[in-house]
Amino acid sequence: MEIIAHRGASGEFPEHTLLAYAMAVEQGADGVECDVRLTADGHLVCIHDRTVDRTTDGTGAVRRLTLDRLRRFDAGAPGHPQPVLEFEELLDFALDHPRLGLFVETKPDPGRGTALERALADRLRARGLARDPRLRLMSFAPASVAALGRLLPGLDRIQLVDRPAGTRSGLRRALARPTHLGVNLRGARRDPVRTRRVPDLRYSWLARGDADVEFAAAAGVRWLATDFPDRARAVLRRGAPGTRGRSSR
Repeated sequence: MEIIAHRGASGEFPEHTLLAYAMAVEQGADGVECDVRLTADGHLVCIHDRTVDRTTDGTGAVRRLTLDRLRRFDAGAPGHPQPVLEFEELLDFALDHPRLGLFVETKPDPGRGTALERALADRLRARGLARDPRLRLMSFAPASVAALGRLLPGLDRIQLVDRPAGTRSGLRRALARPTHLGVNLRGARRDPVRTRRVPDLRYSWLARGDADVEFAAAAGVRWLATDFPDRARAVLRRGAPGTRGRSSR
């Protein structure tokens, strides 16, 4: 099972900053995860929320702010200022670490069609990454996953769902036609029997403790997202169920 740093090593460092991603690599993460949104002037930035209020010293909706305006905000911690991260910068970082996987979650805005997906596809094609096996794209929005499938058929696409089974989860998979399924670990642990029967389950989030890592390994999860990659790595080194004798890469 591979350990994926959720927004970087975000349990200890400001999320979606190069500092958090650098520390994730230092802590032994196999891959890193990010969320991408589209600015008012069409640039891709790594921000989870619809607004910058929680993670920066600024305020406002990402979709209504230009990149220049966003870059003036501080997304770091006291004494460690960090600018809002452009997706292009994270790509540069990932490419500087050839063994590092990159998991990109799209956060499309209502009313903007497939603008986000088209911008993402343009950037990945321009960087020669349209078929790179280190990249995996994902979203909660079935329309986004489906659009990515049309634009970037050479990349893995993960449909995110809260539960491993059920009408809503099944509908999302049918609409999106993903290559893999990603299941919320909290929902998966509530229904362990069905979780183990999902054939295309590969990604899960968010491991918060040793028991979560052990459950994911036993359930056959391949990519496990966590805010604390060093702690998850320690569990695997001790030999979580389902990982003995198996490489983490």
